[in-house]
Amino acid sequence: KKRNLAQCKSDLLVEIAGVDRGLKATEEEQIKIDQLIKALEAGNPTKTPLKNPLLNGRWALLYTTAKGVLGEGNPIKPSGPIYQSIDIFGLRILNEQAYEPVPFVRWTTSATGELNPKSNSRAEVKFGQYRVGGVKIVAPPSDPARRLVEWELQVSGQGTPAWIDNTYVDENLRIARDHKGNVFVMKRDDP
Repeated sequence: KKRNLAQCKSDLLVEIAGVDRGLKATEEEQIKIDQLIKALEAGNPTKTPLKNPLLNGRWALLYTTAKGVLGEGNPIKPSGPIYQSIDIFGLRILNEQAYEPVPFVRWTTSATGELNPKSNSRAEVKFGQYRVGGVKIVAPPSDPARRLVEWELQVSGQGTPAWIDNTYVDENLRIARDHKGNVFVMKRDDP
């Protein structure tokens, strides 16, 4: 089983190497990548990722089906690494992207949020602080009226809370899925 996982992991890394984090993946490549991801998820060696220190740290995005994360449809696309940092002890998450639309003009955006565990692998994500090029933006506080609107949206199904499900985690590779059905493949990138 370990050899099969190691081969699947190796094959996945080869398949995603030439698809520009998913932006240039053909339908055939997407199907093969999806099959390899599902095979790895089925053999996930970490049964309780949200309780396992392996999940802690900074992860660099290698592949995703979330085209918006990659800037599809936007005039300016992320030009550098895209990171996600997880702190299971503090239940915090940090997403970071770098932009360089022209030489010597560079800025970073980030979103910091809280994780609310819903299972051993899935956590609800609530972002509350954003930075764009060094400018800090804080989400407004949650007052009773806002909580009522959020509850109404959730009950109606129109305001489903954001969540991330860590479906495969080992020493240097992580696969996660989100509430929109997107998949993310990341490699450990601790500084």
